[in-house]
Amino acid sequence: MSDTWFRIGDPVMDAAQGRAMVVVATPDQTVAEWSEAEGYDLLDNYANSKFDPAPDEPVVECVYVSDVRSEPSKTYTFPASRCRLIDVHHADDGRRLYDRVARDVLEALFRVAAASDMASSAEAVYDVASHATLGSALDEDVVEEAFELAEIEAKFGGDDGE
Repeated sequence: MSDTWFRIGDPVMDAAQGRAMVVVATPDQTVAEWSEAEGYDLLDNYANSKFDPAPDEPVVECVYVSDVRSEPSKTYTFPASRCRLIDVHHADDGRRLYDRVARDVLEALFRVAAASDMASSAEAVYDVASHATLGSALDEDVVEEAFELAEIEAKFGGDDGE
């Protein structure tokens, strides 16, 4: 399914309570599927019902952001319609945390593969990563950027400046 556009690491707001949260998972389930599996009807929840969620709407698993005196106690699953993306992404030209982490991990994999003296290793990692973009939150541009950064590192060494 993966129709939700929320990604792991996204800062979001619980629209019912006005509290900040962080997305920790995007289960591949609808509200109806999650409700049946967990034995709890998300549609009947009073706060959720304010947002008129559809049974086929994706769910998002979040943890509330606590203050410095407390730790998060548990995760909560919400219909996606109850969550609002907090607009903090302009600080990095719109790049979301998920993409930054994916790019950095892929770049490291490409560098290791290229350094293994097996020319096909980096290409194999690229092929696998490219296939992973199909139907997922991973963007093809992130894979391409990581590959290019690893090539630059291999040719010229040093930091990529970011």
